Amino acid sequence: MGISTSMKNTSLHIFRDPLLDLIDNDSDIDLLGVVVVGTSEHNEWKTFLATRLGRWIESLRPDGVIITLDMAGNQHIDFTNAIAEFVKSDIPAVGLTIMGADGLV
Repeated sequence: MGISTSMKNTSLHIFRDPLLDLIDNDSDIDLLGVVVVGTSEHNEWKTFLATRLGRWIESLRPDGVIITLDMAGNQHIDFTNAIAEFVKSDIPAVGLTIMGADGLV
């Protein structure tokens, strides 16, 4: 859902994300791209997806990674597994988790 929180799960938000825009316009950062990864209900798939993401990012040879999550709960397994894969490849990673209060008006 982009790298900042959004109440709407739309591709428009992903590509017009205010934090992504800020990063893209920073002359000190060479933005390679944005990867959107879903989450699975099964732990075996969570590990598989994190491993595949780690190898994919490793092949890009980035200087660092920003990984974000705007949900709570079981998705944090995916989040931490992905960070662990980046660490295995000596890729510096920064994690950003944005959790809103569900059900509040």
